[in-house]
Amino acid sequence: YKVNQNELFVNEFNSYDNVFATNFNSAFLPYPLYDMHGKSLGGLSTFSKYQIKEAHRKEYTISESLSKFFDLDRCFSIHRIEVNNNKNLFILNSHMSAYDKGGVIRKKQIEELNYFLLSHQDDYIIVGGDFNHDLLTYNPEFNYTNENKPFNNVLKDPDWVSPYFTSNKKSMLVDNFKIVASDNEPTCRNNDIPWDPSLTYKCVVDGFIVSNNIEVINHYNVETPEGNLNYKGFAYSDHQPAFMTFKLK
Repeated sequence: YKVNQNELFVNEFNSYDNVFATNFNSAFLPYPLYDMHGKSLGGLSTFSKYQIKEAHRKEYTISESLSKFFDLDRCFSIHRIEVNNNKNLFILNSHMSAYDKGGVIRKKQIEELNYFLLSHQDDYIIVGGDFNHDLLTYNPEFNYTNENKPFNNVLKDPDWVSPYFTSNKKSMLVDNFKIVASDNEPTCRNNDIPWDPSLTYKCVVDGFIVSNNIEVINHYNVETPEGNLNYKGFAYSDHQPAFMTFKLK
């Protein structure tokens, strides 16, 4: 609707360093047929009150099927902040693929992200974003299973959700890193029907990957709008924010 959201953030946080990494730039997207998107430009915005010394964009592998004409050019953006102990803090902003049947492409994307993590193990690393994976089911930090999924009042997961953890509570994530996800509120909902808290599929696909040399102090998901009892969540989007405070060890 011709609203430059990134510009709004830049103006609001005008004392912050900021980086924008494009992951969707379409001259005209003819979808859906009766209410076309038209021209679309989107990406990942990252803001830091500490100086970002270096930033660059890393492409993820995407599907070569017909879906690539409708999907984003998936990527993660990398931001290096110098720390006074001669290390770096790398903040990564990531958006993995959705609508990937069986999670084949997302498996490759996890491998590509792991390659970066392994390459910078001596530094501090936080990856935040939309992983398009269910981050809670079989997560060793919780007791959720396929028969006991949080927020889920729909029997079958939609095809855009892939599990991050296996039934034995393992994942593809490399050693010395952990998933930080919260279960107080869902962060994502299906948009196949108008929002209905009692009927709409909900899950947690947004969160963080954190290196073990970082202490996580607090984390939770934010219901939008906060404190408005007349509107129960997802006021502005099909996602809700994930929040975390941390300390470098």
